Amino acid sequence: MAESDSLILSLEAALMDVKRLLGYELRLKPGQREAIDHLFNGRDVLGVLPTGYGKSLIYQMFTLAKTKATKKAMSVLIICPLESIANDQIHEACSLGLSAGLLREANKNGSGNYPQLLFSSAEEIEECKGNLKEFPFQLLVVDESHTIETWTGGRCNILNYHKYFMQNIICHLFLTSFSFVNARG
Repeated sequence: MAESDSLILSLEAALMDVKRLLGYELRLKPGQREAIDHLFNGRDVLGVLPTGYGKSLIYQMFTLAKTKATKKAMSVLIICPLESIANDQIHEACSLGLSAGLLREANKNGSGNYPQLLFSSAEEIEECKGNLKEFPFQLLVVDESHTIETWTGGRCNILNYHKYFMQNIICHLFLTSFSFVNARG
């Protein structure tokens, strides 16, 4: 069986696991499945999807399926502009059976047992960049990537962070959204 076939089967199995957890079937929307497939193949992804479309489901399902396929936990760093968004996504990820938390809390604990999904602001990464090599990140996600210059005041260049944790990153996922505006009001 080819690796891509194994990953597809793992994604289907992960979707079944989520169905058992939530009690209903979760169906991936157009764009979500394609993004996950690209990540499976080690390609970087820019996901431009409507507000409320389920962009976070892309990295959540990728993490569940990749873990199932490799039988090894993987670690994902999600750079997020607002802690309130991160907290909502942590809650959602935990409901899907993923372990998730804030980078600053994992960085303090120092146990080496890190959640699968770690959320941080760009500023927090800048503050703890010297300690990032200890984290086994395999996927870097930048949520609301269209706002990065605004929410960092132009001080942080996400792409420069690679020197701190590049050794394990297999691909990147940049997520951004758009809203439909009713011009006629």
